[in-house]
Amino acid sequence: MRTCAGIKDILFEETKLLAEIVRLEEETQGVLIQGDAKKLDELNQLKEKLLEQMGQLEVQRSDTVPDELTLKEYISREAPGDAAELEELRVQLLQLNNSLQRLQEINKHLLQHNLKFIQYAMQVLFPQQQQEHLYAPSGEMEKKGLPSSKLLDSNA
Repeated sequence: MRTCAGIKDILFEETKLLAEIVRLEEETQGVLIQGDAKKLDELNQLKEKLLEQMGQLEVQRSDTVPDELTLKEYISREAPGDAAELEELRVQLLQLNNSLQRLQEINKHLLQHNLKFIQYAMQVLFPQQQQEHLYAPSGEMEKKGLPSSKLLDSNA
C-alpha cells in the first residue's frame, strides 16, 4: 500500500489530466459547431491518449486505496492536514468530472444535430423514391436502382 503522499500525487496527476480533457472537450464543442472533421479527429486522438493515462493512474489509485473503502472514507482516516489536501483534490476531481459530463452532453447533441443535417443533405442530393422490389429472371428479388439526381452532373 502507498503512503498518503503517493495518493496525493496520483490525485494531483488525475486532476491535471481531467482538466486537460475538459479543455479538449470545450475545444471539441467549437470544432463541432465549425464542422472541421480533421480537427475533430485530432482532438479525439488526444483525448484517447489522456484517457489511457487516466486509466493507468486509476489502477495505481485502486492499489493505494483498499477495495472496501471509498476515497472519501480513505480520506477521513488520514491526519487532518493530509485529509484536507486530499479532500480538496477529491472535490476538484468531482467538479471537473461534472464539467466534463455537461460538455459531453452538449457535444452529443451537437453531433446528433450534425448527423441529422447530413441525412437531410443526402436526401436532397440523392432523393430516394420508395424502394420497389423487382423479381429477377432467376426469381430472386432485386431492388430498383436509385434515380440519378438532377442536382449532380454525370461527372460528379
